[in-house]
Amino acid sequence: MPTDYHVPGGLSLDDLHEAATAVAANMIVGVEIGELETSTGAEDLGPLLNALAPILDRIAQQSR
Repeated sequence: MPTDYHVPGGLSLDDLHEAATAVAANMIVGVEIGELETSTGAEDLGPLLNALAPILDRIAQQSR
């Protein structure tokens, strides 16, 4: 969900991608993104999806 406030020191997209890569090394049973702040608005979720790609790819592999 988009946020109305900035959290200093929050995860960058690079940090999120690194964490997603580590999580994707394991079986994934669920994922929830609790907050999101973008400079361009919620309509541009491409960078977030790219950061989460390791998890999304792992989920896709598990469903086969």
